[in-house]
Amino acid sequence: MVEEIIISSPARLHFGIINPFRKDLRLYLGAGLAVNRPRVEIVVRKNRELSFRGPRSEEVWMKLRPLIEKYGLRKGEVEIRKTIPKHVGLGSTTQLLLSVAKGLLTVNNIFFDIEEVSSILGIGRVSGVGKYAFQYGGFIVDSGVKGKDSTKLYLRLRFPENWRFIVVIPEGRGLSEEEENRVFAADEDIPESLIHEASYHLFVEIIPSLIEEDIEGFSTGLEKLQLIVGKMFSRYQGGVFSKNSQIIVDVLKKLGVKGVGQSSWGPAVYGVIPPGENAEEVKTRVSRIVNGDVLIVNPDNQGAIMVD
Repeated sequence: MVEEIIISSPARLHFGIINPFRKDLRLYLGAGLAVNRPRVEIVVRKNRELSFRGPRSEEVWMKLRPLIEKYGLRKGEVEIRKTIPKHVGLGSTTQLLLSVAKGLLTVNNIFFDIEEVSSILGIGRVSGVGKYAFQYGGFIVDSGVKGKDSTKLYLRLRFPENWRFIVVIPEGRGLSEEEENRVFAADEDIPESLIHEASYHLFVEIIPSLIEEDIEGFSTGLEKLQLIVGKMFSRYQGGVFSKNSQIIVDVLKKLGVKGVGQSSWGPAVYGVIPPGENAEEVKTRVSRIVNGDVLIVNPDNQGAIMVD
């Protein structure tokens, strides 16, 4: 019987949403990738009264109440050891809530079902990339929604282990959940041609290039997708990219980095580092120019894991 478990889950890069606004068409449908840094790490101990401690513990307690009440959870001491920076575009809240939920259910001998838990917690109503990055790792495309259904898994591919990303997290923050909800509730009449163009870049350029391990095609398609998605959201973020993200995008492109984009609402920005290129040298060059955290990250093809 499990007495204590440690769960570690990956951050995710969000590459874009195909149709954020046109309710007469299939909504949303997004793509992204689980990456190995930064991470959530939590510990749950079984034979203790239900309690939460560590960073964001009060927030986690409040957001998990529907799950706690649904399953009548009364046991499980939760210690939050590591979190992903909040509101920077790396999927921090989804990873944290799912990690704690899985830990609590496991120590209480209740099966963890990603779809049921996500539904209870309201995760994946717009983007399912985070929940499937948690469950499976790798490159994720979700189904979007038609009617009132939540997103489902459309495609999961193993991402080449030797393709790395540079991730820059400058000052500033992206939209909160409340702000994001207001954006997606807006009556925004974007041209259908943008949706078709975004779909082309994802399904005709990015995915085939990934399957063929063509990093040049992947990077080119990803940049094109980001520009189209950015146009759809430009009214809400002040341009194709948010103000703080745009500065980093310009720096990375001037340094010759390919596949540059903004993850979710930003301000986190990523770029592709091909095999054979000295990633640490790229990191050093970027760090000399920008203010913020600069990381070299690898794809995470496992998703959340239980640590011994």
